[in-house]
Amino acid sequence: MSLNKNNNLKTKTLLILLLSISAVTFAQNKETFDILSTFPKRVNTIVITTLDTMPQAFKNIQTHLVDYGFSIEIADEHSGIIRTAKGDIDHYPFKSTLTVTVQQTDSTSTIEIRGNASNNGFDFEALNGNSKTGVNTVLFAKMYEVGMMYINARSLSVK
Repeated sequence: MSLNKNNNLKTKTLLILLLSISAVTFAQNKETFDILSTFPKRVNTIVITTLDTMPQAFKNIQTHLVDYGFSIEIADEHSGIIRTAKGDIDHYPFKSTLTVTVQQTDSTSTIEIRGNASNNGFDFEALNGNSKTGVNTVLFAKMYEVGMMYINARSLSVK
């Protein structure tokens, strides 16, 4: 009887934990989509300005992408281009890739993030769309969250 009570307690604790995680994730997604609704529609690029030098910004954004769960397919510091390996998009049968360009501009560096989604030859770019549930908007929201979490960002904009 005691073993059954322990299992029930563990199950209830796990259920509460999962519901809490879902609530936090929903709140973060809602906040992100609320912010995106203030941006112009059909923008497709997240732009981060940082005081980091180009080599520092390149290293930092590459590390940041990996920390955020992306795998790096190409990282060419000479050209300033990083491309992520294909990864899943939450709740969609599409794969996504991000292309990140890092450039030195005077005393700052500019990091631009663009995304693409694909499924069986159907390819399109991530953009801020009209639907919160469209795969292109969901990917754009993920790009925005990556930009927001870049610790050395001086400014964040879209284009």
